Amino acid sequence: MKLLIVESPGKIKKIKSFLDPDWQVSASIGHIRDLPAKELGISISSDGVKLNYINSPDKQSTIKNLQSLASKADEIYLAMDMDREGEAIAWHVGLILGEKNWPKIKRIAFTEITKTAIIKAIKSPRRVDANLVNAQQARRALDRLVGFKVSPILWAAKNAGTSAGRVQSVAVRLVVEREKEIRDFKVQTFYRIKAFLNTDHSKENSFWAELINLDGKTLVSSIEEGKENKQIIISTKKQADDLIAEFEKGDWLVISQKKEKQNKNPFPPFITSTLQQAASVRLKWNAQKTMKIAQQLYENSAITYMRTDSPTISDEALKAVREFIEQNFESNYLPAKPHIFKAKGGNAQEAHECIRPTNVKNTPTVLKSLSKEELELYKLIWTQFVACQMSAAVYNTNTIEIKNGKGLFRAAGRQIVFDGWTKLTGSAAETHKDKEENTEEEMPLLPEVKENSLLNLSEIKASPHKTKPPSRYTEATLIRTLEKYGIGRPSTYASIMANIQKRGYLKEDKRKFIAEPIGEALVEILFKKFGNSWMDYKFTSHLEENLDEVAEGKLNWQKLIIDFNKELQKLLN
Repeated sequence: MKLLIVESPGKIKKIKSFLDPDWQVSASIGHIRDLPAKELGISISSDGVKLNYINSPDKQSTIKNLQSLASKADEIYLAMDMDREGEAIAWHVGLILGEKNWPKIKRIAFTEITKTAIIKAIKSPRRVDANLVNAQQARRALDRLVGFKVSPILWAAKNAGTSAGRVQSVAVRLVVEREKEIRDFKVQTFYRIKAFLNTDHSKENSFWAELINLDGKTLVSSIEEGKENKQIIISTKKQADDLIAEFEKGDWLVISQKKEKQNKNPFPPFITSTLQQAASVRLKWNAQKTMKIAQQLYENSAITYMRTDSPTISDEALKAVREFIEQNFESNYLPAKPHIFKAKGGNAQEAHECIRPTNVKNTPTVLKSLSKEELELYKLIWTQFVACQMSAAVYNTNTIEIKNGKGLFRAAGRQIVFDGWTKLTGSAAETHKDKEENTEEEMPLLPEVKENSLLNLSEIKASPHKTKPPSRYTEATLIRTLEKYGIGRPSTYASIMANIQKRGYLKEDKRKFIAEPIGEALVEILFKKFGNSWMDYKFTSHLEENLDEVAEGKLNWQKLIIDFNKELQKLLN
């Protein structure tokens, strides 16, 4: 008998259907060993670090079952997920199976639950990757040290919450600081001036141009610090009226006209963070729900592994999607060369693929076996993946700049020439932006003008506007900000979002996060004591880089823990 052990029991039936009858498939049901719940469980000395794992009390029957199956098996394949967490689970399972079974154990991993992927993985076994295990152990230890050693400070403080989290407290800090920005924000009025100009007094050759520069300074709604000599605001109605009076007397001289074709390439396929953001915007789902439905799609063989920070696409999948586009769209929708996407940060695990359909021919209309919610998420993933390999959308753009005295006006026109990938998406907006503002909308094409020619004025007007405070974070924008700062990793975002709400540090109102008094008190106390340590954005990001170095075998995980603990203890004392 051959034994294959996975994490989730939801995968068993599908995987069994791909294998011969002499295979037995079982599940660890996630972690089977962990640190004790009510004590630190970490021994640290100058010699090293020891994590004192215990068998999880609720997994006793699972452990006995796996040990029984392993004793009868000729070969044992550990097929846990291919991230650090999965590697650690494989290591723990290997340990509970016992030394006598170790010669039989092989580690395999796959990014999709298909027969091809599983057979290929079985033919290419490896050892458990100690570096990935150590990176997971280091993260667990860092989080445990902060949780157990810092939380008692909060217990002693009134209304400051009950727990500190190495990454979750930093996420709360972002929301609290945004709340303070909103509270301290002072609304300012500013004016915009627009002129309706024409070449020959006809309506057909008329267009609006907006004042963009005055006396060589850029017009803005509020002046940035240090740019007082480069920016200017029209802040009163009198100022606006005086300028209009000046412009009415002046000449409208065309100083330039720029025409060009503009290509807009498709966005990359989804990674974990962008899928969570897109589902938040499009489907109004939270990150936990998105990951739960994505897990179901993965276990049903519909999509590839959903925890990844790499947008790369395998050669096989790239070939399949290009063939699909060629067969289902006109020839000009397939670019001569594929679009190649690479991870933005240096920390992405490039061995992983993007989140994509396992079979691109399974269009959302073909898959009848999925539930309504599974289908909604699948459609999002399938559309993003196919669109990412379609031709660029092409626009004709036209920009005219007009001088009048000390003012510079600009008019812009744009017209779509070829819809490209937007034929499939229906929009050129990025799906995971907080608001799907389509910045590529058509604007009327401008008439032909000649440089140094004079235009006629039909109308000129000023409109008042008010500055707006920064927007509160939504789940989508908070995840994007954590990702931008390099805080946390794809597998951690969903639990961060759930924890900071569950603990009452913030509330969600109309999908916006609002800091609660308890969250503000938490951040005030922790930032006062640990502002230059783990509560600092750069420090937390640097720690993530350290964990990546551990995963790559470049940094000793025990030294990382010893150094962190030494610094933490100094601050605590």
